[in-house]
Formats: sequence, structure tokens, C-alpha cells
Amino acid sequence: MWLNHDSQNFSPVLIEIESPCKTWFTDHGEPHHDLMQALNQLAKWRAWLKRRESAIALYSSFGASELHRCTFRPKYLLIYGRETELQDRRDFNRLHSQFQQEDQIVMTFDCLKPARDDSGFICATKTAGRYRAVSVPPTMRLGPRTAGWCRIPGLPEAIMANEWISPERRKFLIEHLW
Repeated sequence: MWLNHDSQNFSPVLIEIESPCKTWFTDHGEPHHDLMQALNQLAKWRAWLKRRESAIALYSSFGASELHRCTFRPKYLLIYGRETELQDRRDFNRLHSQFQQEDQIVMTFDCLKPARDDSGFICATKTAGRYRAVSVPPTMRLGPRTAGWCRIPGLPEAIMANEWISPERRKFLIEHLW
């Protein structure tokens, strides 16, 4: 999940990532059952978040109480398969448009690309109501935008575990977390 928000909207993006090896179609040209199962996962999330108590639980589980004043607009993303399977399929565009919805995007692994603005995001897990850093990017920067998560337990360990960060930079980052 990616927690996206601005001054007016809280738009968590629930992401289903399937193997890039999974196929879109059966030998008979029908959508593959793996694809339909992945789309069904998005539908389950959508149905769950339409319940008011589920949305409230999501807000509270991420400590996002300050976002209650924002409009809740969840989005759903499926990353599935490879573009090469779709290149010679005329019927794909018709089917693909049926998979897309106003709040849902279906894309292949080939569509993924780095986003400069997201280069500082960390990966965290939440267990028993507490966050714990899992990994940090080598492009991690400290500043006002990162102040909210600099105290997440495990962050120094995640910094130390990143082999793409020089020892000097690791030391600097850890010394300046708090």
C-alpha cells in the first residue's frame, strides 16, 4: 500500500503485484484465471473499504487521524504480466479497457519506471500496531518531508543494511535521524 495524500484527499493505493511470468490469456484467448483472481482481489479490497468502519480502521492503523478532514478516495493498482504477450493481440485493448476503472489501474511490469519524487520512500512493516523499517533507498534524504518517519524503529538498522550507501553516508544519516 502506498499512502498518498494532499490537502484535500487521502488516497491510499492498494497494490496487487503478481508475477511478471503470469499470462494474460489462455490458449483459447480468454482472460487467464490468474488474472481474474488478481482482479477479484482488487474487488474485495474495494468492497471492504466501502464500509465506513473499514475506512476508519485504515485511518487509525496508519496513524492518519489528521487526514480525517480529507476526502477518502482509495485507488487500486494491479501489476501483472509482461507487455510482450499483448503486442500482437488485437482483442487486448478491448479487454484491457474493461479492466480499467475510474479508481483502478491495470498495468504490466514493463510500465514500471523510477519516479524521482519517490526516491526517498522507505519500506516499512506494521506488526502488533507498531511500524518497523525494513529497507531504505540509497537515495534517502533527511529533511522536513521525512521528519515524520525518522523515529521509526529499525531505521538505523535498515540504513546499515543497505550496501549501496557508503559507510560515511550511513554514519551521517544515522547521526542526523533525531
